Amino acid sequence: MDDIGSATVDIDGNMYFTGSSLGNTYLTVKYDNLGNIIWSRFWHAEGDGTQGKTVHGLQLDANNNVYLLVQSINYENSCLYCITSFVVHFSSDGNTTNSTILNGTNGYAAGAIKVADDKIYATILSRNTHMLTVQKLNTDLSLDWSTEYSNSNGNLALVSPDVDGLGNVLVGFRGRYNDVMVKFDVYGNELWTQNFDGRRLVFLKFGTTGEIYAAGSRSTGFGANHNADVVMYRYGVTQLICQ
Repeated sequence: MDDIGSATVDIDGNMYFTGSSLGNTYLTVKYDNLGNIIWSRFWHAEGDGTQGKTVHGLQLDANNNVYLLVQSINYENSCLYCITSFVVHFSSDGNTTNSTILNGTNGYAAGAIKVADDKIYATILSRNTHMLTVQKLNTDLSLDWSTEYSNSNGNLALVSPDVDGLGNVLVGFRGRYNDVMVKFDVYGNELWTQNFDGRRLVFLKFGTTGEIYAAGSRSTGFGANHNADVVMYRYGVTQLICQ
């Protein structure tokens, strides 16, 4: 493994790492709690040609099956700089591998991934229109629903979406002038949108009673007048409680 793109630990203390290997392939390795390799598996994006890959998250389900969100950029003339995002699945024993393409083979950049209650949630962003797409997948990688938020006009935040006990989904992204979070219901319908003063969202989480916590940073001025602050917000079900 040339570098580590993402890592996590299961409840038994087994460790999972994924990263690029051999320049054009991703390697995922599972270790036990003593550091012994249980299994290791390579994965290469569908299609021929030279590709650059980045992993945007590694998540486990309740049975310790592994899910990766991977972005691939093609460097062949037939589809130069085509961007494709994949969800890749490895079974807990490493014996089964499959993957699915999210929204076609060109134009969608990977955002983040979350696995909750045996459902996979992934965010992707249109390269051309900057439209945010949220997709909910089943554990066999079949699509449950897909929804778009056309007012995104920004960049996906590098934080995992979150899901509450009712199946509502919370996603965040960096807008043109501030950070934005959007709440969808269990069927992918938009419930509300909140804008808040920030330029780099790094944390987004449901609380135990449905409240929402968000944190990031903001900056003002340039050069000697540059100032940077950490911003933290707590929202109720529909409104800001404190800042």
